[in-house]
Amino acid sequence: MDKYTIIRDNQEKSNYWTFNANKYCDGTICEHLVTGDYTIRGLEDKFTIERKANTGEFSGNITKARFERELSRMDKLDHSFLILEFTLEDMYSFPYE
Repeated sequence: MDKYTIIRDNQEKSNYWTFNANKYCDGTICEHLVTGDYTIRGLEDKFTIERKANTGEFSGNITKARFERELSRMDKLDHSFLILEFTLEDMYSFPYE
């Protein structure tokens, strides 16, 4: 069985995910990704994860044309995911808390 390698976009500077090497995975490498923050080597044109760690990051992105272009590119992939690491309650209380 071939191992997979996770690619993390080199623009993910802090609080990023790391996938450790094990019998299935070769671990995480850091490279430039055109679309998303994470993918699997060899599946860059089929699979991506775009991650938003908090409401501040999300709110700062949703009004930018760059984010809209990112979503358009994601829409063309077979498997694309937008992961929001905060709750709906966090959204309701933003930007006050």
